[in-house]
Amino acid sequence: MNGIRPDPNNIDDLKELYNFCNFHSLTAMFCAALESADAFAEADPEVVHLWKEAENKSIRKTMLMDAERREIEKYFDQNGI
Repeated sequence: MNGIRPDPNNIDDLKELYNFCNFHSLTAMFCAALESADAFAEADPEVVHLWKEAENKSIRKTMLMDAERREIEKYFDQNGI
């Protein structure tokens, strides 16, 4: 987020923000920003779990895509493609 930390006082409802971000596939990015601002310090643990699970899912997807891309590149190299 360009080094800009959000102000947790401007967030009315983390659950509502989560639903919005989830709909627009922005949860992982927003989770990182919210963590940097310590916005989860006094939040409902169930809502924090939703955010963290979405962030972890995004990380897993990225890792799987990277591994698959390396396999495809290896295949291309082996076959002169």
